[in-house]
Amino acid sequence: MHHPLIDPKDLRKMPEEKIQEKLSDLKKRKNMVMRTNANTDMLQQLESLVMVYTLELADRTAKRLAKQKDKGTDMDDLINIE
Repeated sequence: MHHPLIDPKDLRKMPEEKIQEKLSDLKKRKNMVMRTNANTDMLQQLESLVMVYTLELADRTAKRLAKQKDKGTDMDDLINIE
C-alpha cells in the first residue's frame, strides 16, 4: 500500500522503533478522531497511514523470520541421527 505523504525509501530507512512510535501516535490520533465524531475523511487518512506503517513492520518481521529460518537449515546438515 502506498500513501502520498510517505516516501517508501524514507520508510525503509527508518528504524523499527521510530515506526512503532509513529504507529502508536497515529493510533492515538485515530482514537481521538473517532471519539469526537470528526471528519470521516480525516479518519480514512489516518487509517491509511496506520495500514502503511503496519504493513512495513509486518514486512520487516517476515524478512527477519525468513533469515532466521535460513540460518536454521545450516545446523540440520551437521546433526546426523541414525
